[in-house]
Amino acid sequence: METLGYLIGIATSNISASATVILVIVTAGYVYLTNKILNQMKSQAISDIRINVKDCEYIGDFVIDPNKRHLKLSFDVYNQSPASGTITKPVIVLEFPDNSKQPIESDFEGDLVSGQKTYSPIIYLSGGQMYSKVLIYRIPTNSHFFEVDRKAVKYSIEFKDNLNKERSLSITVRSGDYEN
Repeated sequence: METLGYLIGIATSNISASATVILVIVTAGYVYLTNKILNQMKSQAISDIRINVKDCEYIGDFVIDPNKRHLKLSFDVYNQSPASGTITKPVIVLEFPDNSKQPIESDFEGDLVSGQKTYSPIIYLSGGQMYSKVLIYRIPTNSHFFEVDRKAVKYSIEFKDNLNKERSLSITVRSGDYEN
């Protein structure tokens, strides 16, 4: 009788150990599949908005009419993800030879002739959406820009996405109507 109890104890122990091994394997598979699904959902839930700068130029005549101190930024903005998202309107940053910087925010969207104005501080894009934008920036009269050789000024744009990630791109500015 003792042998029978001993054999039942061993069998129960073996069944319990086997069940534990099977449970560990099932749990590991569940964790793997859950992680895979989570990564897929994450790629669908986070937008990937990019900017492609087409052109940036001076507009107006600095010499004849100093009130026309504008930069016109033309760019394509597109969302590579299926998720909707936003970015802040790009800010043009002037970097002077002494390494000081001056951010300049857009006065309005559109062009100076039509006067089309929108003052929204963000650009919203649905998943996969792309469109072209034109922003106008006025350089303030008190800017260090008017005291230095304009050829020595470096330009960049800065913006943030909806996850508050900061982005920066160097840009080249054409002379447009203004000659150095």
